Amino acid sequence: MEGLLLVETERRVLQARTHTAQGRTRELLDLLVENYPQPTPIVEICQRLNISEKNLLHSMLRNARIFIEIDTLYQQRKPTHLELGKQIVKAVRCQCLFNGCCFGMG
Repeated sequence: MEGLLLVETERRVLQARTHTAQGRTRELLDLLVENYPQPTPIVEICQRLNISEKNLLHSMLRNARIFIEIDTLYQQRKPTHLELGKQIVKAVRCQCLFNGCCFGMG
């Protein structure tokens, strides 16, 4: 079931889910979609989005989670990466499987 959708198709699904976000929230979501399926280091997010305050990142993350699931990955009990949740992609894969419309196949 993992191979039913190409990564580019999965990215389009994620973009469709997040397209109504605006401002800094949209910038964060676009960065996460750009790096999908790999987790994005929090340090990279802060550098690329010019975030210097921890509270600003938490606020943007809270707002972004309104649109899509975002997982925080930890190493040694410290948050190190953010990753788009896989739930929406899994739902589309299931729908594709049931409807027989496997994007990117054939």
